[in-house]
Amino acid sequence: MNMKRRNDLAKWLVGVAITTVTVLVLAKLFTRKAIHGAQPGTAIVENIEYQFPPALPGRVVTHTFVIRNQWGGVLRFTKFQPTCICTRGELGKTVLYPGQATRLRLSVNPSPYQVGQELGAILRGQINGRLVAWCYSLSVRAAYPLHIPRNAIPLRLGVVDMGQQPIALRPLAISRRILPMQWNHLTCRSDDRGSQAKLRRVGEGHWFLYVSYKPVKFLGQIVSHIIFTFWNNDTAQNYQMSLPVEVDARGPLCLSTYAVLLGPVRSGAQTTSRISILPANAAEKLPIKVLGVIYSNPRGFSDRVTGTPERPVVTTFYTAGKSSGDATGQMTISVGYAGRNYALRVAYLAVVPQSKIGADEK
Repeated sequence: MNMKRRNDLAKWLVGVAITTVTVLVLAKLFTRKAIHGAQPGTAIVENIEYQFPPALPGRVVTHTFVIRNQWGGVLRFTKFQPTCICTRGELGKTVLYPGQATRLRLSVNPSPYQVGQELGAILRGQINGRLVAWCYSLSVRAAYPLHIPRNAIPLRLGVVDMGQQPIALRPLAISRRILPMQWNHLTCRSDDRGSQAKLRRVGEGHWFLYVSYKPVKFLGQIVSHIIFTFWNNDTAQNYQMSLPVEVDARGPLCLSTYAVLLGPVRSGAQTTSRISILPANAAEKLPIKVLGVIYSNPRGFSDRVTGTPERPVVTTFYTAGKSSGDATGQMTISVGYAGRNYALRVAYLAVVPQSKIGADEK
């Protein structure tokens, strides 16, 4: 997999905190007269406009829409089709007789997406043999408690070899943004013991961030996170902001791939992927013992080791559950090699798309 594809997939896998979500509908609401005056067989399109108020980054926002059957026939909803895994819809009834109403609760969690990503969803149904559709267009605008240059998300440290000196990033200037959140002190830490992060205050609401990385145990394309904690006096706030850090940690072993896309896969189906473990020096013939595989989001995952002792292959099986959504995380393959234990990281994304909204009910 080339670097561009790996970076694109990494952007999928890394959560980016996003606050303000706007739900817009694609076109103007048709009047009842215009609907009944449409040509036979043409689709009826309902469009609604709603804007969520600002929220703290990464928080799920919800709104309930009222849907009424204002036509002279039975309205049957058949599908809810989001264009992203961050949008969920809960519909009270899937069959409406003339004059009846139901509620659609729309929840949005856009945190996996970058600035400017266009999202959307369509609720489909039929009435008197004609298609009825509610079309939602979602636009996302990022707002963080801290201002971090866009080209620094994620932080890319480059290549570092195990046993060499740590690789360090030049000081990164960050500053405070005005948001409805009370805090007067900032700290940071890393979720990877090979990574070091510290802050130096350089003025009111301004800091320099220093980040370095030295491989201790993990090899491969590592995505760690700098986690910022916001304090109001001596009390830590519930919200924490994370900044992804990418590094290519090299050692005596390598993998055939460091990022796996499993799916989209329908509910109940199974998909597989194969990852070969290889010595960095192709001439080496020492055995590589796979000690275990751990998934950060283990639901639906299993694995089997095949291949040869010198070139083992880890086959991963993913069985999609009943609910739609994604299983995003990292797979850690622990191995023993030349008298030392290593851990190799593989990022994965398994997607179960949402389509049907449920069985019809009266």
